[in-house]
Amino acid sequence: MAQVCKGGFYGWNCSKPCGHCKTGTFCNRMTGACPNGCQDHWSGSKCDVCIDGFYGLACAETCGDCKSGTFCNSMTGECSNGCQEHWSGSKCDVCKDGFYDSNCFKPCGHCKTGTFCNKVTGMCPTGCQDHWSGSNCDVCEGGFYSQNCSKACGHCKTGTYCNNITGVCQEGCQDHWGGSKCNVCKDGFYDMNCSKACGQCTTGTFCNNMTGACPNGCEDHWSGSKCDVCQGGFHGLDCSESCGHCKTGAFCEKSTGVCRNGCHDHWKGAKCDMCKDGFYGPSCSQRCGLCKTGTCNNVTGACSDRCRDNWNDPIHCTHVCVSVFYGLNCSKICGHCKRGTNCDDMTGVCQNRCENHWSGSKCDVCEGGFHGLNCSESCGHCKPGTFCNNMTEICPNGCQGHWSGSKCDALPDPSSLSLSNNDKGPSSGLYVTIGVITTLLVVAVSVIAVLVYVIQKLRKRPSQRYISQPEPPVDHIDMLEPRAYDKLGSRQVDEYMEISAIDNQVTRDSVSNYVNETLR
Repeated sequence: MAQVCKGGFYGWNCSKPCGHCKTGTFCNRMTGACPNGCQDHWSGSKCDVCIDGFYGLACAETCGDCKSGTFCNSMTGECSNGCQEHWSGSKCDVCKDGFYDSNCFKPCGHCKTGTFCNKVTGMCPTGCQDHWSGSNCDVCEGGFYSQNCSKACGHCKTGTYCNNITGVCQEGCQDHWGGSKCNVCKDGFYDMNCSKACGQCTTGTFCNNMTGACPNGCEDHWSGSKCDVCQGGFHGLDCSESCGHCKTGAFCEKSTGVCRNGCHDHWKGAKCDMCKDGFYGPSCSQRCGLCKTGTCNNVTGACSDRCRDNWNDPIHCTHVCVSVFYGLNCSKICGHCKRGTNCDDMTGVCQNRCENHWSGSKCDVCEGGFHGLNCSESCGHCKPGTFCNNMTEICPNGCQGHWSGSKCDALPDPSSLSLSNNDKGPSSGLYVTIGVITTLLVVAVSVIAVLVYVIQKLRKRPSQRYISQPEPPVDHIDMLEPRAYDKLGSRQVDEYMEISAIDNQVTRDSVSNYVNETLR
């Protein structure tokens, strides 16, 4: 009679244990088959083989990530055909270096070169590469952005950083920087740090934000590729001040305005912006007049301390001499211009003719035929067509007819009128007699005319006893007119008067002698 095996065994002698039949059931005692199926992770009719994907004595171990479509050995767990991506090890149960997480899908962060993150947590045990931070070294360090944190942020506002992916500075930029990433100079600045202001580029344009060059030219008075240098002839912070009158061909210093090479004619001062003493006007080209101190106001030319002697212009002391003076220094006296007129104060020329008996452009020479201090005395009987010297009265070319003397004012000697041995005819004597009689008649008529004139004057004049005579008016112009004796010393004046007296006496004596001789 056949044996009936206990539950859990099968075979002829009930020596074989059942497989892993579903809990609470047993295998067939003859065949070992599990009629109600297997426990988890087991398969086969007898439930004695691990299901695909599990291994071990109890089929409780999960296979690693063997290559897709293959399974590990149900006893050892090894993946004989290799592993899936990111896995390694004989059982494909370990993440490849550089990956972590339960399925080894996440790459490690940027751990320090030559090291890998923890394959479960992803932490970098020895630190991060440059520009990376965080425990897993998967976040850009502050100030860097992009996928590999290789790009530096722009100049975001101090104390803030750009977005580590986009690089945008969400809090704004530092001074002089612009753009969403704060990596471009604001208009009007240039250089690597946008710290330099552009020069004076043409209004409405800006310089190149790297080089500082002004592509469209400069504002007025500026020059250079960056429009940061004053144009020649200008200086100051904004190059708006013109240089002074530096020496021809030179310019002033662009910062101070100083003319290092000296000034143009008539200018002085460090900046050559003041007229030299003695000059005035917008270009310092006008000379001061004859101011008392020698200097005038360098803008108006006015003499602050009056004029030198003989100058009449009350302001500038120029070219207006006091009446009857002329010349550069108003030191020369005008000649005898017509009464009521003055000579030209520069040349001395009398433009409205001369007083009687005076001549020359300056009316300072006696008219021909006159002499004396005032040219009021007539010359003697000089040879026809000639005149006496207007100072000495001498007739240098001789006398007329029978006149004699150096001045040709002496009547001829009667003896010179006697007949010579060769001239005793009646005709000659008659001519002499007629000449003598004619002369006597002329003298007599002249004397009678003078006596009549004097008698008439005396009759018309009231008694001097009762009527005081008014003084004749003083002619101030005559007082200013230079007389010949003004040009002589006192001794010369005396000599002149003596000569005149002698000449007058000689004339009277000559007439008397002539009459007496004739009467005889």
